[in-house]
Amino acid sequence: MLGTFTPRLSACILSVGLTTGCASVPSLDHAELTEISLLSSYDLVGRAKSYWPMVRLTFLSDRPLFDPDTTLPRVQFEICDASGEERHLHGFGLVEVAWQGRPVTPAAARTIQSLEQPQEYEIEFNYVYWEQYEKSGGSGSATLLPLPGDLCVAFWKASKPLPPSIGRPLRINREIVNEVVGPLPRQVSLP
Repeated sequence: MLGTFTPRLSACILSVGLTTGCASVPSLDHAELTEISLLSSYDLVGRAKSYWPMVRLTFLSDRPLFDPDTTLPRVQFEICDASGEERHLHGFGLVEVAWQGRPVTPAAARTIQSLEQPQEYEIEFNYVYWEQYEKSGGSGSATLLPLPGDLCVAFWKASKPLPPSIGRPLRINREIVNEVVGPLPRQVSLP
C-alpha cells in the first residue's frame, strides 16, 4: 500500500547547511494505515456543521513522531503524482494529529516518547475535492469528485522565513479513499 515518493525541493533542501530544523519534521512513509472511514452522525454531535464529508484515518507508527520541545507539526494533504497547483488539496486544510482521542500536545508528546512503540494516531479532515460551485438564489451546490491520484498525507511545519518543511508522506491508494467517500461524483448542497 505504501508507494514511493519523489521528494520535491523544499525548505529542508535549501536550508540544510543553515539549520537542523528540518530534521524535526517527521516522516510518515514508514507508517501503516489501519483505518479510513467517514465520521458517523454520532461522531459529529457537538461539532460545527460541515457540508463536506468528514473522513477519519488512523495509522500506526513504530517510532515517536513528535518532539515536545519544538513546534508540533500539522498534517497536509496532496495528490501524490500531480504537479503544480493541481497537487495541492487546500480544502482539506492543515489538521492536527490526535493520539488516544485528543490532539497531540507537548505533554502528550513527552508521554508518547516514553511508551513502547508502535502507537496509533488519528487524523480527521473534510473531503473537499470538487469541480464547481453554482449559486442560485440563497443556496448553491458543488460536485464532489473522486481523487484522480493517490492521497499523500505528510507532516507540515512552518519554517519562516523559508517555505514550510514537509516530511515524507504516507501514501494512500486513491481507490480506498474514493470508495470510503463515494459514491463519486455527486452533488452536495451548500449555503
